[in-house]
Amino acid sequence: SASFAAARALDWVLAMYELLGTGIANILQLKYLIPLTIGTLVGVIGGALPGVTITMTIIVALPFTFGLDPLQGLSAMVGIYVGGSAGGLITATLLGIPGTPSSLATLFDGFPMAKKGEAGRAVWLARAGCPCVLRFFPRAIGANDYQSARCATSAT
Repeated sequence: SASFAAARALDWVLAMYELLGTGIANILQLKYLIPLTIGTLVGVIGGALPGVTITMTIIVALPFTFGLDPLQGLSAMVGIYVGGSAGGLITATLLGIPGTPSSLATLFDGFPMAKKGEAGRAVWLARAGCPCVLRFFPRAIGANDYQSARCATSAT
């Protein structure tokens, strides 16, 4: 009876991994990666324009997704959202004008760094604010470990 329950639990876990693998293989098809890439580029441009929010960029691009497969349209929208946040912080750091409202805090630290000649580092630190980037790539910002990377990003 206990072995039956363990086998049933194992079957459930294996079924979940099988579905996860199928989903990842499905989304990595070229027909979904192309709209994702184009959406990301459109999002960076929309996020870099001061006064144009990420939501506005998605609304403007929405009619172009009507002819697409639903997953293609969704991948384009995800690309626009992610690209928009990146575009907003680039203009906040380099020009001192937040491209999106969410990048206003980046302006306070990033623009003074850019004026001191550390523009590349400022943009990278703004993108490295994501805990995943800090966790897996701490040496990219000159830190030896994750804790040093957290200190480096909070100090700027």
